[in-house]
Amino acid sequence: MPDEFLTVAEIAERFKLNQQTVRNWIDAGELSAVRIGPRRVRVRQSDLDAFLAQSEARHEQLEADDPWAKVIEAAKAATAAERRQDREAFERAITVLTVAAEALPPTATAQ
Repeated sequence: MPDEFLTVAEIAERFKLNQQTVRNWIDAGELSAVRIGPRRVRVRQSDLDAFLAQSEARHEQLEADDPWAKVIEAAKAATAAERRQDREAFERAITVLTVAAEALPPTATAQ
């Protein structure tokens, strides 16, 4: 079965992103795309799938290398929920933040 081609707008809508974010990924070479003329681009579904898998792998590696990664991500989610005034999302983010903070290794204390 041949790959489906997706537009920047379709990808942005699917992931609730600004279209410029998708264009930035393409321009940076992070997301492969086929250029159709000087301004139009299309992304193969298989290339999008590979990009997402690679992104997830990078995220998991970052978390494995940095015990603070989950705390930082939860704090960002809480901040975003607060800006949207989304109480339920804020409460979920605070719960995740609490669990992530409890999982941090103990810090050395100054003597």
